[in-house]
Amino acid sequence: MRCMKGLLCLALGLCVLLVAVSRVPLGDAHWDAPIYLYQAKRFAETQLLVDIAHSAEHIAAQAAGAWPADERYSEAFWRSSRLGHIAILGVVVGAFGSTLAAIEVATWLFALALPLGLFAWCRVALLTSRLIEPGSVVMTGLGLSALLYVLSDVYGYLSGNLVSELMSLGLSGAALWALLASMRAGGAALAMLSGLLAFAGYTMRVESVWAWLAFMIAYLPYAGSGQARTRTLQRFVLAGAAALLCYLVYAFAFHPLADPRYYLQFAASLSQRARGGVPALYLVFVVGGLLWVGALLALRRITVSPLVRFGGLWLFVSGLPSWGVIAAGSEVQTRMLIGLVPPLLLLSAAGWTFALHHPRPRVLRAALLIGALLVVVSRPPVYDWLVVQPGVWRIQRL
Repeated sequence: MRCMKGLLCLALGLCVLLVAVSRVPLGDAHWDAPIYLYQAKRFAETQLLVDIAHSAEHIAAQAAGAWPADERYSEAFWRSSRLGHIAILGVVVGAFGSTLAAIEVATWLFALALPLGLFAWCRVALLTSRLIEPGSVVMTGLGLSALLYVLSDVYGYLSGNLVSELMSLGLSGAALWALLASMRAGGAALAMLSGLLAFAGYTMRVESVWAWLAFMIAYLPYAGSGQARTRTLQRFVLAGAAALLCYLVYAFAFHPLADPRYYLQFAASLSQRARGGVPALYLVFVVGGLLWVGALLALRRITVSPLVRFGGLWLFVSGLPSWGVIAAGSEVQTRMLIGLVPPLLLLSAAGWTFALHHPRPRVLRAALLIGALLVVVSRPPVYDWLVVQPGVWRIQRL
C-alpha cells in the first residue's frame, strides 16, 4: 500500500507538471482572459478602484437591466464583482509592464493556483472524513481521485487560464481547511483566518463565498452533540464574524455595489438569456470530469456511510444557485459550476477508498476500465479522430 501511495504521488506530480508546461499563454483561453488583462492594465496605470468607488451608484443602477445599449449585460457591474482577481493580474502587469513577460508570469501563476487549490480541497476532504467517519477516506483513494481529476479534460482547460474561478477555488478551499483545522485543534485564530480567506475569495469572485457557506450548512447535521457541537458552532461564528467584518469595510468603500440585492438582480438578468449548444445539465458531468466514476462507486454505500450522505447533501447545497438555472435552460458555462468539484472530490475519494480496501473484483475492474477508457477518449487527438468516424460522431452527445 505504501508503494501504491508513492506511485500515485509520483504520477500526480508528473501529470500536474505536464499539464502546466503544455499551456501556451492565452492558448485555448476563455474570452474573459483578454478582458481581465485589459482591466489589469487599467489597475496598474490608473486609479481603477477609486474610479469604481466613485461610480458605484451608477454601476449598481445597471444591474437590473439599465446597461449600455451595446452590451448584453452590465459589464461594469460584472467587473466590480471580480475586483480581487483584477487586482492580482494588475500587480503582475504593474511589475512587468504591458509585455509578453507579464502574460507568461500570469499564466504560470494561474497554472500553479489550480493544483494548489486542488491540494487544499484534498485536505478538506481528508479532515472532513476524519471528523464524520474516520477511515472512510485514505490517501490512496484521495490520491487516485486527484489524479483522475488532473487527467480530466476540464482540468487541462482551466490550468493557466486567466479566469477568476482558479484563485477563488483555492482560497475557498484554504478557508475551509483552516476552519476544519480549528475544529480539530481548537484554535480560534484559525477560524478567524478562515473568514479572512473566504472574504479574499469573495473579492476574486463573489459567487465563491457560497462554496464556503455550503459546506458549513451541509456540515451542521453532522456536527455531533454536546461540547463537540458547541465548539463547531463557535468556530463557525468566529469565522463568520471575521468574514463579515471584512465585508462591511468593503461594502462601505464600494457602497452600494456590495449590496447582495444588486448582485441577485444582475444574476437574474443573466439567467434570462437562453443558451444554445450542449444542454446545461451535461456540463454538470463535464465539470466533475473523472471524479464522477468514484462518486458513483460511493453511491452504493449511501445507506451505511454518514460521509457519503454528507457528500451528497454538500453536493446538493453547493449546486443550489445553479440547479434552477440549469433546469430553465439558461446560459451556463462549465467553469461556472466549479463549486461542484469539492463535494465530488470527497465522494470520489470515499468511493475509491471503499473499492480498493473492500474490493469486489468485478466492480473494481469495471470502474478502473471505465476510468481508463474515459481518460483515453477525452484526449483531444483521440476525441478529434473519433468524431469524424462514420456513426461515431454521436459521441458528442454523451
